[in-house]
Amino acid sequence: MLEEETPIPPHFIFLGLIQLEGVGFQTIYNYFNDGKSLSDLMRTVSLKDFTNLLGRSITSKNDNFSNFLTDIVTKGETLFQKLGDQGIKFLLHDDYQFPNFPSNMKKPIYWLFIEGRLENLHIRNALTLIGSRESSQIGYFLAQTLLFGISSIKEPIVTISGLAAGIDQIVHELSLLLKIPTIAVLGNGLDENYPANSYELRQDIIKSGGTIITEYFPKMK
Repeated sequence: MLEEETPIPPHFIFLGLIQLEGVGFQTIYNYFNDGKSLSDLMRTVSLKDFTNLLGRSITSKNDNFSNFLTDIVTKGETLFQKLGDQGIKFLLHDDYQFPNFPSNMKKPIYWLFIEGRLENLHIRNALTLIGSRESSQIGYFLAQTLLFGISSIKEPIVTISGLAAGIDQIVHELSLLLKIPTIAVLGNGLDENYPANSYELRQDIIKSGGTIITEYFPKMK
C-alpha cells in the first residue's frame, strides 16, 4: 500500500473499515471527531500502528499487513458499487455535495447514506416536525395546519421528519398529498425496514422525489 501512487478514495476506506469485525459506529465517529484522516490509516506499516491510530484493538486473519490494507480497500470499493446499484449515495463531510450543516453542532455529521433526491438536502427552506407515536387529535390538527400553511409557498421548501409511527408518518404522508418534497431521517441503516409498517411509505417518498437519509451503516438495526 505504501507504494500506491494513485490516491485511494476515502469512501472505499470508510466502507472497508465498517466491515472489519469489532469496528462499529462509535469507533469511526470518534476517529473523525479527533480530526484524523482516513488516508493516514493506509500509510501505517503494521497492525499495531493501524490499531493505535484507529483507536480500536482488532485482529487480522491476514498475516501480510499490506494485503490486509488492500483487502479493506477492495471490500470498500465493492460495497460502494453495491450501494450505487441500489440507488444509495454515500457522502463524506468534505464532499462538495454534502449538506451545509451548522458549524456549531454538538455532534457534527461526518457522513451520510442517502436514497432519493440529493438536491432536497440543499433546499434552504425546511419545516421539521416530529412528535408522539400515539398522536392526539390536536397533534394531528397542528401538523396538518402547518403543512397546509406552507403548501402555498412559492419558493422551494421541504419537510423533514423521522418516519416513525404517529406524527412523523403523518408529516410525510401529508407532504406527499400536498406534493411537498419530504426527507425522512432514519435511526437505522437503509437495509433495515423500521418501523415495520413504513416500507410502502418509504417507497412512496422516493417515487415522489423525496429523500431518505441516515448516518447509520446499511445493516445497522
